[in-house]
Amino acid sequence: LGALVERADVQAWLMIEQTVAALLQAYDAVLVQRQLLEVWEEAVSASEARLAWTNDRRDFGAATEFDALQVENALLADRLSRAQQGAALAAALRTLNRLMGADLATEWTLISNLVVPEAIDFMAL
Repeated sequence: LGALVERADVQAWLMIEQTVAALLQAYDAVLVQRQLLEVWEEAVSASEARLAWTNDRRDFGAATEFDALQVENALLADRLSRAQQGAALAAALRTLNRLMGADLATEWTLISNLVVPEAIDFMAL
């Protein structure tokens, strides 16, 4: 009977450990997805500026209609990627809410920052 109690305690401890690890992974996933969404938002802003610049160039004869269409296509692709990233962020938040036992629509204020490692300058090697 003592061995069964000890085994149950070990299994309970293991379940707690796995739950904490899953929560930490889900929290970090939300941070990563949120950062990626910010990247796509910046990409869309840059693409919009590039489209305006290309349209101005086209108006003055320095670019063709084909150039403008290529830039517009790139803008649409960036907007699609931003929308997909928004869906990925929503999924990460739902996973975190599920693990926390909260309502799936619960919004969290995440206080941690994503630590981005320094980029390696391969040209300096």
